[in-house]
Amino acid sequence: MGVDSTGAMMHGSSQGPEGNKWLWNEEGVMMGKKMTTRTTVTLTNPSELEVRGEVESEPGKWMPMEEDSCKKSKGVT
Repeated sequence: MGVDSTGAMMHGSSQGPEGNKWLWNEEGVMMGKKMTTRTTVTLTNPSELEVRGEVESEPGKWMPMEEDSCKKSKGVT
């Protein structure tokens, strides 16, 4: 579930991990319009993952919306 200060709201679910990937299917409202999105989270190695978001522009047609990568910090010594 996600909500932001602009009035956007999304909720989604996942079947859980399949290998090193999790696929989330989401429904909600962005900029006053109903939206269908999906987010794929891929564990690329034990300390790094990639997140890719897509929006359904037409039924069955997906467009890239966001792409991020996260790396675990080794901390400050």
